[in-house]
Amino acid sequence: MAVKYAIAILCCLLFVTACRRSTNQTVKKPSAKQAESTATDSNSDVDEPAAIEPESASPEPTAASEEDPADDNSDSVEENAQTDEVRAEPALAVAAEETHSVAEPDRLIVLSESGPVVLDLVMLLDGTPYQAAIESLIDDVLKAGDTDADGQTEWKELMSSKEFVYGQFGNPQINSEQQRVELEKTYDINRNKRVDRDEVLGFLRQDASNSYRFYLDEPQTSQDGLTASPVFRWLDTNGDQVLDEQERQSAVHRMWKNDADDNQILRPTDFESAAASDMAVRRRRREPRKVIVPKEYSDWSKLLYLVEEKYAYGNPLTVHDVPGFEKTFLILDADQDEFLSPKEFSAIMEITPHAVITIDFSNAAELITASDIDPDSSLRTVPVNGRRLRIELDVSFIEVVADSPNSALLAEQAGAMFDRADSDKNDALSSEEFTAVQPFTMVPFEAVDENGDDQVDRNELLSLLEKRQRVSERQITGVVGENSQSLFVHLDQNGDGQLTSREVREIPDRLLELDENGDGVLALSERPNQIRIQLTRGSVPNRVVPDQSTPQEAEESKGTGPAWFRSMDVNNDQEISHREFLGPIEVFEQLDKNGDAFLSADEATAAAVR
Repeated sequence: MAVKYAIAILCCLLFVTACRRSTNQTVKKPSAKQAESTATDSNSDVDEPAAIEPESASPEPTAASEEDPADDNSDSVEENAQTDEVRAEPALAVAAEETHSVAEPDRLIVLSESGPVVLDLVMLLDGTPYQAAIESLIDDVLKAGDTDADGQTEWKELMSSKEFVYGQFGNPQINSEQQRVELEKTYDINRNKRVDRDEVLGFLRQDASNSYRFYLDEPQTSQDGLTASPVFRWLDTNGDQVLDEQERQSAVHRMWKNDADDNQILRPTDFESAAASDMAVRRRRREPRKVIVPKEYSDWSKLLYLVEEKYAYGNPLTVHDVPGFEKTFLILDADQDEFLSPKEFSAIMEITPHAVITIDFSNAAELITASDIDPDSSLRTVPVNGRRLRIELDVSFIEVVADSPNSALLAEQAGAMFDRADSDKNDALSSEEFTAVQPFTMVPFEAVDENGDDQVDRNELLSLLEKRQRVSERQITGVVGENSQSLFVHLDQNGDGQLTSREVREIPDRLLELDENGDGVLALSERPNQIRIQLTRGSVPNRVVPDQSTPQEAEESKGTGPAWFRSMDVNNDQEISHREFLGPIEVFEQLDKNGDAFLSADEATAAAVR
């Protein structure tokens, strides 16, 4: 009996060992893709000002069961080491396994006056997908904050690190223990004492609610694009918010009254005085969303409501509510009941976009390009310059503007400031000399003096600025607004940011093009609408709506044509009007072969050949 009992105990021990080995072999670290798939969006609210659905948080890694240190099996020892390595890795303090080697587009649904436009936005930072650049930044922060190098970055540990105490990553400086406690309370969203990946960006941006990889801000209160238009208000002489036939016909004479420098060229700045004198006309009101940035895990019932609010006044959306975009509606309407359910609307993530816009934020002059335009849509893209792209839809416009500050310029400015502050010219700054650059660095002397030799050399100053610049350069922020200069854009036929004599002369006809019902007047509902999406590498101070931004003004050109033509072309618009021509009117009419009341460079050249 004793022998049988001993054999039974031995079998139990072998069974337990086998179970432990099986458990060790099944422990795996979750991939970034698996983590993303488990995320849910529980905080979406149609009344929130942000147009972005929040990024999902990654889950905790699977925990392994404890190992028996007395197990001397060689296979088990190797498995134990692998399990201990997995257990030592923090949940979110390790880099994602999957790298963004290929740029993943962000899908935008732009709620234009002409209908919803689906755009794919591909964004790069110096040729690298911005998602990869941001994940690399998070890795840098977690590594810098892990002062004991145990692979686990805790908030208390991070905020005791010199780099973060002095705000060298652009975070708020930490001056006391009480401040540290308050900061941890603010930015440790899940209260686990650890610095998780999805908490890093909120800490760096000093905004706990902003952990988005790509942030697009759209304030819900903005100015009406027509009544706020300086050009419209200048032409609306009786202030009834309607341009009647008389006002339309007198537009040419009225417009030239704003030509302050008398060069027969009008720019948006020529109407600033008129705008400043009539601020009371501007009415502020709550407007429907202009841009939606959907995610796979979005609350589609709420996003569909935003579309219904825009086009159907909160009623169920039908194909008749989106004229010009019937094709998109019919593709989404899977059951063909002429209504869209939230599930059907979610398919908008899979359909072919109307256009793909690629932006490479770099020091290059050409940043923005458009490709893969849907041939079945009426959409037309018009490059204005290397940083500005206009998407035309009937009388509506979508303007995408990219801004990438020149990173080399900051280093040049810092070097020049260093030289001015270095009064004894020993290529180092003492604490007294450093006071001249301290407002620029926004950190104390000891924070910049990395080697503790009581002086700041050029490399130490540049090292600090590069750290701060690294944070800014790996962020893309955006602002959405309605451009008050949309009427000016409509009148500016070639998009060069100015109105020439020819364009001013054609204003009555251009205004008539906006008269949709043919009653001879331009009503408020017939206004040109321009949604402007400003995308900036770095942060956007105070999240200002880009309402007052104007088209890029034309650069001065040497012009073409004979010497006499270029000398008479005072405003450099490549045309000579009656007023600019210095000879007899009879000669002008002889040279004006097409009879359009302007002399072109070609007409002048042809006359010179004769």
